[in-house]
Amino acid sequence: MKKIIALILFVSTMLTALAAFTACGEDTDNYKLKVGYLSGPTGMGMAKLIEDDKNSESPSYEFKQFSDPNTAVTEIISGQLDLACVPTNTASVLYNRTNGQVDVLALNTLGVLYLLEDGNTITSLSDLRGKTIYASVPGSTTEYILNHILTTAGIDPENDVDIIYEPDHDALVAKIVTGEAKLAVLPEPKVTAALVQSGKESLRIAMSLTEEWDKISDTPLVQGCIVARKGIIDEHKSVIDKFLSDYEASINYIKNPDNLDSAAQLIVSAGIIPKLPIAKTALPNSNITYIDGEDMKSALSDFLTVLYQSNPQSIGGSMPEDDFYYAK
Repeated sequence: MKKIIALILFVSTMLTALAAFTACGEDTDNYKLKVGYLSGPTGMGMAKLIEDDKNSESPSYEFKQFSDPNTAVTEIISGQLDLACVPTNTASVLYNRTNGQVDVLALNTLGVLYLLEDGNTITSLSDLRGKTIYASVPGSTTEYILNHILTTAGIDPENDVDIIYEPDHDALVAKIVTGEAKLAVLPEPKVTAALVQSGKESLRIAMSLTEEWDKISDTPLVQGCIVARKGIIDEHKSVIDKFLSDYEASINYIKNPDNLDSAAQLIVSAGIIPKLPIAKTALPNSNITYIDGEDMKSALSDFLTVLYQSNPQSIGGSMPEDDFYYAK
């Protein structure tokens, strides 16, 4: 009897010790996620979380800002970053380059492309026939999105319009400001920058490509997301899930119109956009969002399919498998 009681006490002690170990284990440890975010819309939703974590008595994250998604890609691959906000096609490229060792956690940005016109002649896609349209960065998602929208509307991008691509956004902004480009497709916040720098009352947003996409697709245009290394998910899943909860709350705060002034200030403080007037004007047009789970998978797979059909290399050569999409 004494031996049985002793055995019971031993087992009880071991179970208590195991529970204590689990509570302090890797899933609930104090590991600080290393999070990269970009300048521009894909980074905007992070601004409140950055500020809150900075003011916390025990910060949970280490943040690093990038102006070029390729740098974030390099640091994800090398393990210097655990998570990063990147364009959606870049997430697919990462997945393919790492043989599936990257998950997309959530979408953070819908469409951010707009057609600017110096004038008042464009009210529908059909008005673009015979026009010269400037756009930035040949071979980028802008090209494939624009071509898809035009083609679906019955407009041949090669014969019905003349599309001239500038090497980068700033080069196109300069041509808009000088008046050389009368029609131009740009993303926010460069749209706002062009409007501010030109000072022309005749320059206006003639069309949202996001709205045009919505007319031809059952799923939204999705241009930004956040990805994570599979290894870090496996080692710290509860930390990842806590981050996603914090991140969603941050995005909801930033995109709330009632918080426009404070959200714009947070975006500037985080270095995501340099000037407050531009941040405040660009934010409502930047379509910040939080979408995860099956809705994320549906929207992103549809978008990647369009890109793949346009140019397989734009998403890394092949469509990601189901394990690309993170599920809590």
